[in-house]
Amino acid sequence: VTRVSDGAAVAIPGDATAGSLSLPPFTLSPGVRYRLLLHVNVRGSDLYKATDSVQVVGTVSRPVAAIAGGVERTAGRGQDLTLDGTVSFHPDFAPGNQAAAGMTYFWECRAVALS
Repeated sequence: VTRVSDGAAVAIPGDATAGSLSLPPFTLSPGVRYRLLLHVNVRGSDLYKATDSVQVVGTVSRPVAAIAGGVERTAGRGQDLTLDGTVSFHPDFAPGNQAAAGMTYFWECRAVALS
């Protein structure tokens, strides 16, 4: 597997000599174009071989914004209110690698009519 942008080789996890290739989740970086090459040879012959390729682009998804603890809260006028948005995540990054997504947070407060 090579990155098309710079031609750098990317390690293929698993058995690269099998008849099929399955890449585990989070192997390809989002927004990067890759070229995967298949080389087929007849054992014992340099004359009978062929190559095919396919280009694959790692999908780019939107982050998922989430506030811990549900969608409605009550708070007295003299009370602190702490909301936690750190449960938000980016689906293109592994759960243990969310920091690599580089997410930032921005909060705003709007008054709404009580129902």
